Amino acid sequence: MEEVRGMKFRVHSSDVEYTPSTIKATLPYYTTRVEGTNIFPSCEKFTICTQTKVPKLGVMLVGWGG
Repeated sequence: MEEVRGMKFRVHSSDVEYTPSTIKATLPYYTTRVEGTNIFPSCEKFTICTQTKVPKLGVMLVGWGG
């Protein structure tokens, strides 16, 4: 389950795969190419991979504060 602003959700789709460390989603991208009077539709599939663990990140701001 993923949590956003205190709400937990999970996507149930054949295009989404959950692993312990990542979420992988496969998305179609439709385009059309026109050559003169000919039209060529095409579809490319993209895979987006998101890590489920948020890395620790620190920022030190020197000289801020007067």
